[in-house]
Amino acid sequence: MRVLVLQGPNVNRLGQRGPLYGTVTLAQVQARLEEIAASHHTTLAHVVSNSQGALIDAVQSADSVDAVLVNPGGLTNTGIALRDAIEDVDVPTAVVHVTNATRREAWRRRDVFADVADLYIAGAGAYGYVLALQGLHGPTEWLGRKSV
Repeated sequence: MRVLVLQGPNVNRLGQRGPLYGTVTLAQVQARLEEIAASHHTTLAHVVSNSQGALIDAVQSADSVDAVLVNPGGLTNTGIALRDAIEDVDVPTAVVHVTNATRREAWRRRDVFADVADLYIAGAGAYGYVLALQGLHGPTEWLGRKSV
């Protein structure tokens, strides 16, 4: 299995943005995901960018990806082009948000990625990444409309 792991704007600063986002860094998240992936014979392709275009390029150039795990970060409310690129890949998609936007400012509550998510995890902190990757490895009938 090959999973494309996308990190959007500002996610590179995970663990450095104050108490709301926790103290776990992106490097720690990536290391933990690699441990889980190895135990499932899975390859992860990590792409971290503050540019929507670079993330779209990664999605469109990904060969034989079996799933996408994405934290759109600062693109959550406005990244329609990235959302469309992910939809076009048509593979199981897990969307992760470290915080729970429904408990934050009203303008954060619109998530353009929500309707392409087969698995949507918000508010679990950095552990949400672990849940997402484990969920993508779960029984296919539990994933909804797509299977890995």
